[in-house]
Amino acid sequence: MEQTTNYTYNFNEQITKVEKNKQETIYEYNDNNTLSKIICPNKEYNFIYDEFLNTKEVKANNQVLVTNEYEENNGNLLSSQYGNNTSIAYTYDELDKTSCEIKLKKKKC
Repeated sequence: MEQTTNYTYNFNEQITKVEKNKQETIYEYNDNNTLSKIICPNKEYNFIYDEFLNTKEVKANNQVLVTNEYEENNGNLLSSQYGNNTSIAYTYDELDKTSCEIKLKKKKC
């Protein structure tokens, strides 16, 4: 039996729906045309952006997966804090290239 996957796009040529095996995944976009939500059969992902459209936070079923912190005025990514309490801090050289990554795991008491 042949399986078909159907794709639907909006006027900005962004994917809005994928249908496969009688299940669909919906993609929603905000006014800035950035992905704001993915709705799957058993999970919903939400994407939150800062004023410069950098990804500030990603959630799955309202549980935070990652929170990102940036330098002021659309600067470099400073850190990413993950839902499992792991974080990565970034430093940059004079050419704004990543020069160091520090992975930390916070202790839960």
